[in-house]
Amino acid sequence: MRPAVLFEGLGEAFDLASAELRARRRPYGGDALDCFVAAHARTYGARDTPVFRQRLRVLLTVTADPVLDRYWALSGELSGPLEPTLGAAQEWLRAALEAEPGPPEPALPGARG
Repeated sequence: MRPAVLFEGLGEAFDLASAELRARRRPYGGDALDCFVAAHARTYGARDTPVFRQRLRVLLTVTADPVLDRYWALSGELSGPLEPTLGAAQEWLRAALEAEPGPPEPALPGARG
């Protein structure tokens, strides 16, 4: 695992998720989730595949920490609802991963959208 690679990629994912939170959008698959998964995949030297997304969902569930969740909840109360915390962005991304576990399908050559 390469934490520096992970944190570099997560910054962009959290920024994208924060914009979704400010817009009050429900978690969904999109650029924020793809960026989040890609950061984790690069960290482990893996590709974004359905199997990788399933493993990431399990990892995020296993490593959940109620104390850290409480910290982010309290931090959110201090910063207010208009400024999402990193914890809120992480939770939005985790929920998006649960809602849409597969990576985007590549377009077939010559296929029309």
